[in-house]
Amino acid sequence: MVQIYTIIIVLIVLFVAVAGSIISNNSIKNGWYAQGVHVANSQPPNYIFAIVWTTLYIIYIFVWNYIADKVDIWVNILFLFNMFLNLLWTFVFFGKADITSSQLIILLLLIVTIVQIFIIYNLRKKLPHYRWCILGLFLYTAWLCAATGLNFAVSK
Repeated sequence: MVQIYTIIIVLIVLFVAVAGSIISNNSIKNGWYAQGVHVANSQPPNYIFAIVWTTLYIIYIFVWNYIADKVDIWVNILFLFNMFLNLLWTFVFFGKADITSSQLIILLLLIVTIVQIFIIYNLRKKLPHYRWCILGLFLYTAWLCAATGLNFAVSK
């Protein structure tokens, strides 16, 4: 039987994914981003972002769902805070075109994700499959590092 927290986690991550997609797509097609923004030469094509973020959100759901009932509430709150920062970055970067604030947010998001990896490692006795969780969050962190570099390379 599906646990209620599983449904809640899926709905939260799905909300972040859909809202973020709507905000970013509007900016990429019609907003400031579409009107001559200077990006890094190493930036991948836009369709890559959709593929990667979809994959990472699915991984995040599995990781969060796996640990949700095995950890204290504050760890779940940290996972929720991560999703909040993720959506906030999208809104500030694409929706408000505030490069400086988005840089601070993505750095905080990166720090929070690294803290999540350390927390899972420290809870490894409670989490028999902790290595898979760390691997999933490591992939998320690697992409956030790339996104941080791209964020810092953007100028209007």
